[in-house]
Amino acid sequence: MSEQSGSQPQRRRRRRRSRRPVEQRATAESNAPNESNDAPSERSDGGSRGGGRGGGRGSDNRGRDRGASAEPRKRTIFGLPRMSFALLAGLLVAMIALFGFQILFPASEVTEIRGIIAYPDQGRRHLADGETFNGYNSSPPTSGPHHDELPVAGVYGADESAPFDKIPQPEQMLPLLESGGVVVYYDPAHALAEDLLAWLRLLADNRPYLSAVPIDGLAARYDGAPIVAAAWRTLLPVAAPAADEEDDDGQPSWRSQLEVFLSSGEAGYYERYVLDREGQRRLLAEAREE
Repeated sequence: MSEQSGSQPQRRRRRRRSRRPVEQRATAESNAPNESNDAPSERSDGGSRGGGRGGGRGSDNRGRDRGASAEPRKRTIFGLPRMSFALLAGLLVAMIALFGFQILFPASEVTEIRGIIAYPDQGRRHLADGETFNGYNSSPPTSGPHHDELPVAGVYGADESAPFDKIPQPEQMLPLLESGGVVVYYDPAHALAEDLLAWLRLLADNRPYLSAVPIDGLAARYDGAPIVAAAWRTLLPVAAPAADEEDDDGQPSWRSQLEVFLSSGEAGYYERYVLDREGQRRLLAEAREE
């Protein structure tokens, strides 16, 4: 009995001693929850992903790779970059506006000139003194090498006063065409010549770049057309109308056709091809002196 009573207090003390460390560890764990929770999570995460001791490092490297390879997301509209979409939208709006404007305000009809003949441009090289050129692709010529001496604009004819009584050659009129002018060639033997010249004299007063030049036998060369109007690389043969042939305004049809060609409007050829501005200024100055 004495031994039993003596041993019981010892066992109680041992139990008390064994409880204190447990309480201390519990208190330490409760006082530091972050460290205990964070560290195992990193290990468990690394172990689950990496599989082994290198798991945590592998996850860190993959994170860095994903961050390095990630590109900024492009801002698009309907699969197009914003700038491209804005340009296309602006172009579409402009086309719609233009289409609507044409519907509300239709353009006036442009009179078409029947019989226009257009030739390839042979250039406008100026020939040296004594040099000649005979390879023109039209007759009368409408482009090509020529001398730069500018002819006097006006109505030429055998019965005209000087200097218009000296008939120039067709190639000599190229500087006038080069300056935006028009030359009306006519057959002097045709019955239409007198009315044509009277009408052209009236037009020449307000057109300093207009000339009329006779060519013998012109009607025979152009299937009976006694008039051939010329601009740069362009010819318009005008056939002789019947005696009673008139247009809607009651004037001869040949005159209506020439009026459009000699106009400076959208369909006209007067001042359409101004290739030599200096020559045009000289023609205008000569017309003012007269």
